[in-house]
Amino acid sequence: MKSAAFIQTVAQAYRINEKSLVHFARLLKEAGLLSTGGRGRSAPDMTPLDAARTTIALLATDKPTQAVEAVEKFGNLTHNFTYNTGEVPDFAKDEKFATSFEDALTEIFSKDGPKWGLCREIEIAWEDERAIMEFHNGRVVFDGTAEDVRRIGESQSDSGIRTSRKLALAEMMNVALPLNYDDPYGPIPAEGELY
Repeated sequence: MKSAAFIQTVAQAYRINEKSLVHFARLLKEAGLLSTGGRGRSAPDMTPLDAARTTIALLATDKPTQAVEAVEKFGNLTHNFTYNTGEVPDFAKDEKFATSFEDALTEIFSKDGPKWGLCREIEIAWEDERAIMEFHNGRVVFDGTAEDVRRIGESQSDSGIRTSRKLALAEMMNVALPLNYDDPYGPIPAEGELY
């Protein structure tokens, strides 16, 4: 999928203004965080990593000028084994599993999809510097190193209004399918081939 179609698909799936999304994408591209190339036919094909980074930026902030910071901050958060709750996929039970939030989202947007099960939704909590993947009966938290957690905890002694945003798997799949398949719904069967 070329960049123009990608922008249109993400805007429709996430129900956001296309002009705002173009601004986000331009800043991410200038920072080297999105695929770059020519225009028109020579425009780059967008990748699952592009979808992951765009999603992180849109969930983390409504200000395009903060998009790069958001992707760098939240994309690099790693799984924190101790904050799992409920029933979580096997990957999250492994203390050595240290994938980043960006890598986990990239896998969701990939052609093969996640090998560790489908999450119901993802969430980013800006002040807590935390990303969460909600599964059917549990949650997996990405919040970085123990030092990061301690620093954030100390700075929140006077906590006030908290900002978080969520995105359901269905909306992410509305981006993943056209990103990976020319015709995500398959060819239309010829008349008489329906049964």
